[in-house]
Amino acid sequence: MLDITKEVPPVAATPVVLSNEPDLDWQQNGKNNEYVTYLLEGSLRVKAAAGTVLSDANCEADEQGISRCHNEIALSDTQKITVVNVHNMNNYACLAPGDTVNIEPYAEGWLKVTKTGDGQ
Repeated sequence: MLDITKEVPPVAATPVVLSNEPDLDWQQNGKNNEYVTYLLEGSLRVKAAAGTVLSDANCEADEQGISRCHNEIALSDTQKITVVNVHNMNNYACLAPGDTVNIEPYAEGWLKVTKTGDGQ
């Protein structure tokens, strides 16, 4: 039987290292509306694409204040991708549903997402 009385630790209590994570200052990710993001699902089939953010979830911060928000983005070619946006929400806002973005490759498994317009 499952004991539901035990306290579950926060999901992001310890830093999570994503595959092939670039050596960046994550506290500054989002400066000038430019975010380096991890490609979690889908693929970018072209060198650059426009898109619209559909969701913003899983934004719990770790001990350094860094969140790993999951954003689903609809691309202009009807494809969808999901990225992990590693950033400090106190320094730079999350990508929000309705935001328009440009997406281009950054490093293997990573994309640069530039916010071009506010959705809300």
